[in-house]
Parts: sequence; structure tokens; C-alpha cells
Amino acid sequence: MTSDEFARLRTASGDHLVRLIHEVPAHSLLQVLENPSLDETSLALLLQRRDLQSEFLEEVLKRRHFLKNYPVKKLLESEARNSTAGAISCGSPTLPKGVNCNQRSYHSLFAIPP
Repeated sequence: MTSDEFARLRTASGDHLVRLIHEVPAHSLLQVLENPSLDETSLALLLQRRDLQSEFLEEVLKRRHFLKNYPVKKLLESEARNSTAGAISCGSPTLPKGVNCNQRSYHSLFAIPP
């Protein structure tokens, strides 16, 4: 992007800003955060993009005034949940060798039933 295009990202408003939010490549979106016309509604539209980079999301989190809006917080939580790595575990716990799965633990022997 040219310096003129970066300037447009920082100064656009209204429908022009919404159009830019959808058309600008993901690596250039940091400039939009400098735009005084960027409100919570526009940011919510922006956060619905699937190609956002982690640097952009970190920068949004640094700007506390955006986090006062519930839809923005929900979208950021959703983005964090969608970008986390998958579990390494197969999901079933394993016991050390020699421990019978039917054995009761020492502490459970002294538990008082309800």
C-alpha cells in the first residue's frame, strides 16, 4: 500500500470506512485503528474477518476503550477460541504402570459419603 492509501485508512468515515474494512488486505489493517471515526460498530465488522493477524488482535486488546463494548469483547473471545491450538492429549487419562484403574485412592477410603 502507498502512503496515500494508509492516510485514507486513518481518515475515512461512514460508508467509505466500512468499504475499506472489507477491502483492505489484513496486513494493512493496523492503520484503521488510528482512525478517529472507528467506533465499536465498525470494529465489530472488522473483527468478523477471518484473515486477521495476531498482531492486529493484540493491538485491539491494548486499546481499552474498545473493550467496554460487549459485542467487541465477544468477538475477541471468539477469535481467541478459534485461533488456539488443538489439544495434544487423546482425551483419555493414563495411569502409571502397576496402578489398577479399579483401585480406590488412599484418600477416597476415608471420604465420608453424603
